[in-house]
Amino acid sequence: MTQYLFNGPQQAGDVSLSFLGSSIQQISVEAAAVGAQGVAVSGVVVVEGSNTGNDWIPIMQLTITGTTRGADGGIAQTNWQYLRGRIVSVSANTQIVCAMNSKGFPYGT
Repeated sequence: MTQYLFNGPQQAGDVSLSFLGSSIQQISVEAAAVGAQGVAVSGVVVVEGSNTGNDWIPIMQLTITGTTRGADGGIAQTNWQYLRGRIVSVSANTQIVCAMNSKGFPYGT
């Protein structure tokens, strides 16, 4: 099942929260950035986990760069109750979509 952490216009500092459930052992996360044709896009998303919803521990950092679009992703072992994405930076006029999947999916540009 795919859950979107971000899907629309964002700015640095935006945070989203998604409940995982304790039975999920592995997740894959992909972040993609899209901008105007021929324009450089960039963004950094930190994926964090928590068992309380209050104390967050970084799991992975996704760095997105490209012209018009770019993507980054990874796979993490997890027993976290909660997972969130936190946008550290995003270039002007760039939209970030960040999704996680508990069964895994391919990622790349």
